[in-house]
Amino acid sequence: MRRRAAPLGLLVLVAGCPTDPRLEPLEPLPVDQAVALVNANAAGLAGGFKATGPVDGRFDDAQGNPRRFGFNGKLLVVPPYHLRFDVQNAFGRSEFLAGSNPEFFWLHAERDADTLRYGRHATPDAERALELPLRPDWLLEGLGLNALAVDGAGKGSPVQIIEPDRQRLLFVSLDEEERATIRREYWLSRYAPRLIERVVFRDSIGVELMHSELSDYRQSGDDGALLPHRIRLDWPAQGAWIEFQARRWQKRAELTPEHPAFELLPWDKLTGRYGRVVDVDSGRISGAELSAPPP
Repeated sequence: MRRRAAPLGLLVLVAGCPTDPRLEPLEPLPVDQAVALVNANAAGLAGGFKATGPVDGRFDDAQGNPRRFGFNGKLLVVPPYHLRFDVQNAFGRSEFLAGSNPEFFWLHAERDADTLRYGRHATPDAERALELPLRPDWLLEGLGLNALAVDGAGKGSPVQIIEPDRQRLLFVSLDEEERATIRREYWLSRYAPRLIERVVFRDSIGVELMHSELSDYRQSGDDGALLPHRIRLDWPAQGAWIEFQARRWQKRAELTPEHPAFELLPWDKLTGRYGRVVDVDSGRISGAELSAPPP
């Protein structure tokens, strides 16, 4: 009698499947080597970059009702300080704009009574007169494109926690009474090629304020640096999130720190362009009292 060959699927179940080394987590790195690995990728990002793609998100309106949106986004970046993220509707009108340069960061929301809010990096959070609902400078840091700030003597070096799939680099700050609080977390994947998969931002007592999730890394041009093409930002306490799917990143020679996209106009010109202008550091507000965004 002729014997029938066993189905391939049955042979795999019986004999087992060879282990793909790419799916095995790598050995954890010492802290200094992990920081050096992150900074090596950041060092390859010289110059300016542009990315475009769809933006989806969710937030609660002034009445507490959940709102979803789907727009188009344009992201301009010159690491480590310059960012412009413009979210536009189908007619090309800006619905939301976040920007940052070495001195200022700013946020414009068309549906929030055409209001532009801005602040200064040098102002401590505790000394700001008003809160900013979204920190544009955190958007830049949340992209995972900047080098981790650690000097040659190891000052400011993170501590780390090793987990099965990642190693978490925890950056700690001290308050006036020398009490330590975790303010930033960088989650470094333990799978090749070991890239940042999450950045977590915490307040002065350790409560999570925002985190970014980074994935779908691809090489940018010929410089060898890897850039995330899926970027998701979450604000857990508010139940809000934004997800940007970059179709591709382009290196753009015209994007320099002096490009007008990264400039914040003087107060008198801002008040002539926007419905209301708010200096969140001093509390100065132009025009009438701020109104809530429409439903």
